[in-house]
Formats: sequence, C-alpha cells, structure tokens
Amino acid sequence: MLVTTLLFAAILQQCPAYTRSVDGTIHSCGHAYRLICSRSGTPANCSEKRGAEVDHFEVRDEHGQVVFEKSIHDGELFSDVVPSGTGYAGRQQIFTVSAEKGTSPNHELYSAGYVYYFNSTPSGLVAFQPALGCASGSRTSEPAVLGNPSSFPPSGVALGCEFDTGYFRFTAELYFDFTRLRVVPASSNETFPVELSVEAPTTSTLRIYRDHRENAVASDVRVAPGQRTRILAAWAPILLKPSEDFETVSYDPKELWLEIELKSGGKRLEKFWIRGSKSFQIIGLHPAGNPPS
Repeated sequence: MLVTTLLFAAILQQCPAYTRSVDGTIHSCGHAYRLICSRSGTPANCSEKRGAEVDHFEVRDEHGQVVFEKSIHDGELFSDVVPSGTGYAGRQQIFTVSAEKGTSPNHELYSAGYVYYFNSTPSGLVAFQPALGCASGSRTSEPAVLGNPSSFPPSGVALGCEFDTGYFRFTAELYFDFTRLRVVPASSNETFPVELSVEAPTTSTLRIYRDHRENAVASDVRVAPGQRTRILAAWAPILLKPSEDFETVSYDPKELWLEIELKSGGKRLEKFWIRGSKSFQIIGLHPAGNPPS
C-alpha cells in the first residue's frame, strides 16, 4: 500500500518542460542526464554521425550516478543509441533511449529499432518495462512520441506505430500505463482514421457488417460499376509480441476491417464494416502499385 501511495504521489508531481543543451545533456524534471557508451570497455561516442556500434550504454545523472544501464553479448552490437525527452510543462516527462541491435555477424543488418521509456520524476527516472519496438517489414516506423492532449493519462503523451497494410497506412496508438509502468495498446474498440475514396470496377455483391466483429449482424448489398465508396476508418487487433527483453508491436492483417460509407436504398448514407481482400477489391481498393486490370 505504501509503495502504491508513493508511486501515485510521484505521478502527480509536476515538472517543467525538458530542455536539451548543446553538449547532449538532457534536462528533464529537475535532473540532467547524459548517455555514456562503450565497446569492450573502451569509451565510444554515442552521437557519432553514422551511429556508433557499442556493446554497453548507460544513463548517468548530474551527480555521475548510473541510473540505467544495458549490455549486449554474443557478438551482437547496439547501433544508433540516442537519448531524447519530451513532455509538457506541469505534466509528466518522458525520457527515452532508442537503439538498434545487430543481427548478423558483420552487423550490416539490424532488427527493428526499439526504445527504452522512462517516467521522469523529481526523484529520478522510473523505467517502463519492457522496451518497445514496432514490427519490421511492411514499412513500419519506430515508436514516435505523439502530442495527444485528450489522451489518458493527462500527460497528453502517447505513442504511435505506423503500419503499411499494402492498401494504405495507419497509425496505431499506445499509451503509458503509469501504474503498471508498461506501454499498453489503446482500447480494443478504438479505430484508426483512414481517408480514402474508391470506385467499384464492376457489379458485385458486397457482404457488409454493422460492427467489426465476426458475429455482427451482416447483410449483402449490390455494388454497381463506378459506385464511389468512402473509407472512414480501419480496425485490427494490435498485438504485443515478447522478444528477449523487449516487446514488438504488430497487428493481425487477417483481421483487418474497414469502416465504409454507403448509400442505403439509394438515398441515405450509412456506415458499415467490411473485411477481406475480396470485399476490398469489390469496392475498388487494390494494393498500392497494383491497379485493377
């Protein structure tokens, strides 16, 4: 109970916005943090232009005390180890260290980048566990801190992983859970905005649903050639897959749903959901670079 009370009190403490000095020191919530890197015990420059390859990095505070450290073994190396910080004045501050890990003997190929996140408090850094990365492949982006004043907690800070479905791109938001000190997916009911307008190539029958659920009420409608359909949003399960000491954010492409706007009875516009590549093609949506023949 005491630990919970102290943690909640730390969450409520307000901090000024972070600032970064020219020497690479990050000032966050009353403290000054520096990133120190080394390889086989020899100091290395973390801020090297092309990204230093190191096997150890640590974060030190203004007193020179190590507040976080990480090492890698078995011939692998960290690359592009970079510290940063963000936040709003009077709200939580987030301190981060991003890194990539070598996956080949010559270190030319790397796994998807991942990030160590910390809640920056007047008492120091509190690590979120585990580190987080966006899935590789399909042109994904590393987690980026997004300004989102309406998000919970009231820090207005959320994360985003951008995915390429082959048809369009969407950003899945995640949130900081300051109680469990984890990064968690948004509500399973949250959809991802998509703004597209497509045109049906032929006459077809389209299966539509009232919700993005397998057992949702379904019906069939006829789609005529040239009929335009507005795509409003997408939905898919967001997955957190553990991998060693970090988690990878991905989505299930087999469960991708689209919210569309169609005319009902030839007059009123109504919103429905569709799923599956066949339905996507019926309304005129095709993979990028692969137009209909």
